Amino acid sequence: GYCDGYSQKHVVVKAALTEDASEDIDNEETVYLEFKTSYRQFYDQNVLKLYGGGIVENDSIRFTNGEGDSIHMNLFGQHDGLSYVVLEFNPSYVNISDLLKSKKNRLSSEDYNGMAFDLMQVILEVHREANKLCEFGHGDLKSDNVLFDTDKLVVKIFDLEYSSISGALSDIFQTYGTVSYTHLT
Repeated sequence: GYCDGYSQKHVVVKAALTEDASEDIDNEETVYLEFKTSYRQFYDQNVLKLYGGGIVENDSIRFTNGEGDSIHMNLFGQHDGLSYVVLEFNPSYVNISDLLKSKKNRLSSEDYNGMAFDLMQVILEVHREANKLCEFGHGDLKSDNVLFDTDKLVVKIFDLEYSSISGALSDIFQTYGTVSYTHLT
């Protein structure tokens, strides 16, 4: 989110460029909001924070930051009438893919494979927990869509536009996801 100890406040803004992408981002916001409102403990521990979302108007967006302040931000590009989400930025988060690449030549093959296996186990456990909790299916679960918090040593899921939650498979998930993966045992 807004980073403590930094002179600048940072967030990630994901704004659609097309109508199709706008629908994807609408679904993503719905999933984030469901986690945030109905499954707060899981959300706080395992999901990238959502600060807001909506429709871009006059190339600008509004959201409430982590401190409760209302923020107005101008966007560059042609986003009017399309969806956006505002997500947490934390410099201690690195995506799993980049983390693994950074360790590839620094660790022995055995240590690297052990670390990769351990990370995969944690990722799958978080997904399994979410599935049991609220019938969640990520729809695009891969190392690029999971962050590792290097300070707290936990994983955070994000990039939820193809996700499904509470048993309601989104049209997007049905089209792009693997439906059989939504019910882990």
